[in-house]
Amino acid sequence: MGVRLRELRTTCPGGRLTGSELTACLGWTQPKTSKLENGRRTATLEDLGLWPVATGHPVTYDELQSATMAGTVRVAPSVAAARGRSTERAER
Repeated sequence: MGVRLRELRTTCPGGRLTGSELTACLGWTQPKTSKLENGRRTATLEDLGLWPVATGHPVTYDELQSATMAGTVRVAPSVAAARGRSTERAER
């Protein structure tokens, strides 16, 4: 999921957004944005609703939500290993 979120940020129709610009636009902290992009934090449905709009890709919300609900979202392997879990997330 993080790779897709980063891709949306870097391919904005109006020009590439930096992480700091996106963070300011969303009113989030820099660590939250970074953790979402690096798979160290699970995006909420609210996060997934805001990210596509802020990056100029509003039609991708359904894609992101579907990936989350289908359980195809993965945790970064280093985080999963540290927690003693599989990298595969269970269906919600």
